[in-house]
Amino acid sequence: MDSGELSIEEIAQLDWYDMLSYMGLESFNWTGVGSWDDLIQLCTFPPSARILMIGCGVGKSTFYLAEKFPLFSFLGIDLAETSIEMAKQSAEERNLTERVQFQIADAHKLPFEENSFDGVFTEYMAYFLDHPVALKEFFRVLKPGGFLGLNELMKDSAITEEANLEFLRAEKLFKEVSGYPLKVPKTDEYGHLCQEAGFKEWKFQSSKHRIKIRESIKLVGGFRKFIKILKLTAKLYKHSDEIKAKFKKQQEVKKIIMFKRSTRKFVFPAVASAQKP
Repeated sequence: MDSGELSIEEIAQLDWYDMLSYMGLESFNWTGVGSWDDLIQLCTFPPSARILMIGCGVGKSTFYLAEKFPLFSFLGIDLAETSIEMAKQSAEERNLTERVQFQIADAHKLPFEENSFDGVFTEYMAYFLDHPVALKEFFRVLKPGGFLGLNELMKDSAITEEANLEFLRAEKLFKEVSGYPLKVPKTDEYGHLCQEAGFKEWKFQSSKHRIKIRESIKLVGGFRKFIKILKLTAKLYKHSDEIKAKFKKQQEVKKIIMFKRSTRKFVFPAVASAQKP
């Protein structure tokens, strides 16, 4: 999508994630594709599995998995209209529309029949969810024996009260920026929530992968697009006080979660799976 199509004022009026997708900031997974390889190892699928991707964004991870598993079919859902339109366009460009589709849908009210999918995956979006409601929906649409796969941030169960207060501040800032909650459960809480939804065989492992600059450039579409994104970001930062304020708050959230010494050791990227009996 051409970033010159909208004025700065129009971009500022977009939903936070629609704006990021429009800018070309298309992936929020800071472990890169390596975490998907780890997650797949925790699941077992039939040769022609049907996978539901929750919060698919513009489809980068969906396309990675579709290329890795050419017999699988994928359906990606998201609430961000701009992201879904971009994902559909990319599927056409990649000639993948026969087995990779995208549509707008709410994870809390999935418009699918029971027992429809062999797998349900989330990626860096489960912290938006009302977990008891969403997990029951994931359970409902999975076939018996199907797997839930989470590629997410999780909190250490041993988090201190001081660190947790900082996370509460990050949650408040994130909601001010995006309009969405930021609820990162502890690992044992995730396991309990999955069990309450009906799942069994909860497994998780922390991810040691970290995305490198070369992979980041590849994910956004190459070096030219990377430079284009930097230029547009600088322009928006300079000419829109509203967007500048949002970026600053988002940077503070990122600092608390990823870089602040007193808090970063209590949150980590992880992959987890649970199975529908």
